[in-house]
Amino acid sequence: MQRIILRVLTLAILATSTPAWAQHAGGEAGGSSGCGDLFGDLIHILRRADTGQPILQKAWVAVPKGGFDWAYCPIPVNASGEVLPFTIVYAVDEDGNFLLDDNGDYVRAMDGSRYVESCDVDPAYGTQVVAVDYFGRLSGGRTKERNIRMHLDEVISNIKMSQVVSREATGRLLLGNDCKPTTTGTLDLATCTWKAVDSPQENIALYQRIIKYGHIQTNPLDEVKEGNITAYRPALDEVDRAKFRPEVQNLLSGCLACYTPEDLTKEDFILAAGTLSAAADKTGSVTVDLVQYMNRIVRVGLETEFTKPAKNLLPALYMPSKLNLQSGETEGAVYEATGITTVPANEQFLDFTPVSYRRDQSFNFTIAVIKPAVSTNYFGAWLYDGKVPLLTYLAFANPSWTPTDVYTGITGFVRATNDGLRTTEFFHNYALPADLGWDFKYKVK
Repeated sequence: MQRIILRVLTLAILATSTPAWAQHAGGEAGGSSGCGDLFGDLIHILRRADTGQPILQKAWVAVPKGGFDWAYCPIPVNASGEVLPFTIVYAVDEDGNFLLDDNGDYVRAMDGSRYVESCDVDPAYGTQVVAVDYFGRLSGGRTKERNIRMHLDEVISNIKMSQVVSREATGRLLLGNDCKPTTTGTLDLATCTWKAVDSPQENIALYQRIIKYGHIQTNPLDEVKEGNITAYRPALDEVDRAKFRPEVQNLLSGCLACYTPEDLTKEDFILAAGTLSAAADKTGSVTVDLVQYMNRIVRVGLETEFTKPAKNLLPALYMPSKLNLQSGETEGAVYEATGITTVPANEQFLDFTPVSYRRDQSFNFTIAVIKPAVSTNYFGAWLYDGKVPLLTYLAFANPSWTPTDVYTGITGFVRATNDGLRTTEFFHNYALPADLGWDFKYKVK
């Protein structure tokens, strides 16, 4: 086959649209505008099963500004997880006609000694691309960094005004007030008035803080400036730290003055899963792709104006092109993209290795509910049931895994989050409502 050297006009014909690697880059290397531009054109891609790191395709492509360079392309997969092929780039002449070899087959385009490749999925498989378009309430993560900080400060302020901090069966944070003392001077938790942290924005702020820092301890010397007024961020003191029940102790840092990111534990990940499920749509679903894109959106691997990067990060992965193997590369091998500055191969990903999730250890609760009457004699009626086991409901709602199996890595995190979602949905529909004191006699006084 005759080698074809492309001319400038030919390059322009090949690069008729922005390649997929540029679409998924999310702006310049190392950051973004901070206003949610990373939500555009997100799809399910090939990832390492236990960590969720993307496995990118290294390719020699025509770049938007002209010429050629190495690109690292997200590899689309279909709903079954099967890899979708990229478009094959064929050589054309100056008039845009495809070039044929002696056998009448299309000639693959070349730039010097390298074949030209594409990061765009083959149009014949375009309908099989799976978009990650179910962010729902999680779209609130697109807000500016200072807004996320504001919502975290609101949670900290509410904790400081509360008597006790606990965790609901759904995974949401619970704040208790009006608690009566026992005869020994401790708080009688059964008498407290409890309020769940239900706001999606506040839970997104909590998620970002936990997943980046492993705790919610903030620095009381951090300034907040509004115009000419300078104030300081609310921060937990020793009195506040004493309010945290054992089930939420991991929200505290190693010491009162420890404000920097810490190594995440399995307990930290379970608490983070609870805040992510609380922020998401109750009827939605969470996938590995959604978690990794959400982590990108809240800048888990980046230093921002107000936050540090998470402590335990992993590089992206890539496979070299079999058409353009470089020295030392092996076809089919997967390499870490350490030291590569090209977007998106320069992105860092949270290490989910510590995750260990068992459903029966996180959701072994019974709750009081009102449920539909099963007898036809009570059509439309509701019955009180004081002890409905959540594990039984979750076996119905998420039946594909068992309560005593241990799930690790990002798979465990996703399953913990989805169990939290289904539990929140269950609470929303069936939890016993509060008694407002009305007698329901429908009399106008």
